[in-house]
Amino acid sequence: MSENGMIQKEDLYQIWEQEEFRQILPFKEYIFDMLIHLDIVSEQRRYDTTGSRLPIENFFVPCMLTQRNNTDYLTQECTPERTVSLAFVFKGTIIPPALPNRLICACLSMWTLKEYQGRKLLFSGFVGLSFDKEHDIVVCVEGNKILLYLVHKRSKGLIIPDIATSVRDCLFVTLERISEFYQSSIHCKASSKLPFLTEYSCSKLNCFTSENKLVSETEECLCKHGENIKNNWRTWNKKKEQKQCDANCPGLSEDALSQIPSNTELLRLSVNCETRMLHDLALHLGMEEMVRQRKQVKSSISDDILDCIPSDEIVDRLAPLIGKIVFQLGIELGLSVEEIESIKEKCDRDLTAQNKEVLFTWRKDRTVKPTIRVLEQAFVNIGKGARCLKEVVKDVDPNTLKAVEIVTDRIRENENRIIQDIQISQILDHMMTHLVISADDRRDIEHYPRQDDQNKALLDIVIKRREPAYSVFVDGLRNYGYEDIANDLKCDFSPSPTSASAGTKGLSVWNFPLYKVRLQKNYLKVITDILHENIVDHLITREVLSVDDGKKIDSGKNPQEKNRNLMDMLLRKNEQGFNEFLKALKKDSIYADLADQIEKTEVTSTDMATLHKCLK
Repeated sequence: MSENGMIQKEDLYQIWEQEEFRQILPFKEYIFDMLIHLDIVSEQRRYDTTGSRLPIENFFVPCMLTQRNNTDYLTQECTPERTVSLAFVFKGTIIPPALPNRLICACLSMWTLKEYQGRKLLFSGFVGLSFDKEHDIVVCVEGNKILLYLVHKRSKGLIIPDIATSVRDCLFVTLERISEFYQSSIHCKASSKLPFLTEYSCSKLNCFTSENKLVSETEECLCKHGENIKNNWRTWNKKKEQKQCDANCPGLSEDALSQIPSNTELLRLSVNCETRMLHDLALHLGMEEMVRQRKQVKSSISDDILDCIPSDEIVDRLAPLIGKIVFQLGIELGLSVEEIESIKEKCDRDLTAQNKEVLFTWRKDRTVKPTIRVLEQAFVNIGKGARCLKEVVKDVDPNTLKAVEIVTDRIRENENRIIQDIQISQILDHMMTHLVISADDRRDIEHYPRQDDQNKALLDIVIKRREPAYSVFVDGLRNYGYEDIANDLKCDFSPSPTSASAGTKGLSVWNFPLYKVRLQKNYLKVITDILHENIVDHLITREVLSVDDGKKIDSGKNPQEKNRNLMDMLLRKNEQGFNEFLKALKKDSIYADLADQIEKTEVTSTDMATLHKCLK
């Protein structure tokens, strides 16, 4: 721990199990939370490729570090050309170690620890942090000063004053809070004076001027090198709500002006410009061709199709045809640079997956309706042309697309209510009986331990399958106590002959066992009407089920759950298992009619088509 300043919670608990600490062990969770609250321990934040937080494994403990910074980061990266600096100067000759350690710990809770040449920049009295992809932060202790460096990837002239000001404010307030804590802990009389002052450096990074002097001076404040340090001071002290530079602002430095603007900077510029201004700028930069491409496209695709939102199938078919224009397409469709970069990182070297993710991300945002017309215009604007899109949608039925839209919109409008308010076990029974979900679907849904996650998984299936899954789902809501939600979701569909026939296309060569369809069509009847014990015993005797299967069936919390477990197994068995199940039913006169009903259940081409959707 003295080398890397990291510990796992379990290791700390193990230390507390020693005799000296036994008294605090019962309160270990509270004490650990207090250590975090007091900035003595800090979480190590980690993220996956999608930007989602990963479970916390390690914690930083800066106060345990003894290793000093032995990297060349300060000399190689914190250069005068790329760095601005300030110092919090304390009144004594040295700073008590506890204070900067707590400040470093607080920094680790706010920003991500930086790695440099394969090493984490965390040492005794020193920490390097990543603010974003362009800005890094360094906090280090030298004598009675806590130095703060803000480093830009390319040039200090490109440092965003809002970022510098927010970083300074965060550290100032944190130091103020820590100082007040220590004053209160030693029963010092409360003082309005802080134990530190703020000083700002010139470009040499080793010459500092006090804030009091800077504030008192009006236009200029020269350091001992003859440099007007006011410029750096303004970077650290951006006025709130200030939208324009001061009259005496020198503008960007020559070094900054010589840099090629990044995609992020171009995006920031574009969102703050009127369309006319961007048009004039494009002409001024010699981009007549691009301006000409921005004209409204005259489409040969019918309006019925153009005004619809592209379905999953359209996106899947279109993605491989787009090629190496992921970034251009994403920007054209309104995605942020950060979103596109995240997609490219997530789907590394898989162009089709990148294109698909860009299209799905665009389609989720309904600020502007994400229609095929918008997509066609985007393709034309980036020089791709609309031919590939035209090929993909040429056989698409507009009624089907509109049905998808209606389903998606209705579910989106009621999504929170559905996810938070409903219990789906009986609704799943209903949907199983009507063949719109399979036994595998049910397993996939119910493997989530939380009800809201199960509900989300079911909604994903309903959106993907559309009709008849949607109507059956709505009927299930109505039948099992959620009539108000069902009424809000209800809509009338009139599938075209084309879409109806498409459902049975290819079924002549699709061989699905009829006995399974018959069994599933009677799913609800079986789970509500039978007592499973004798039936399971018969199936175990006939080696259709094992003893362990019987135990798993009995693990259900109530008779219906036990019967669901039984049906889940039967739907995975062969025809012999089905026949033995019917024999078991017929052995009991109470279930003879049910056995006869199952055996004579009619299976239609529509049934087969519906179940076929579940298995695609």
